[in-house]
Amino acid sequence: EFYAEGKWWPVDISEGNKYTALATYYFGRHPANRIEFSQGRDLVVDPGPSGGPINFLAYPIMESESGELFPKTTFSFVRKAL
Repeated sequence: EFYAEGKWWPVDISEGNKYTALATYYFGRHPANRIEFSQGRDLVVDPGPSGGPINFLAYPIMESESGELFPKTTFSFVRKAL
């Protein structure tokens, strides 16, 4: 992402490099098979983690009295017709 004209713009440079014919498509929009977890950086949540603002939110953040926890995480989805 990058910030310009007062808002955040999505961009996927790696996909644009792989598929040069679609480079302009990946500049400024998310493809239909992508989801957005957050916008920008330095996310502030309440209660927040002891480490301060979250750089980006893509994985669970867990803490205990002894510090941050890193659970094994997997993701899946099921496409359903509407």
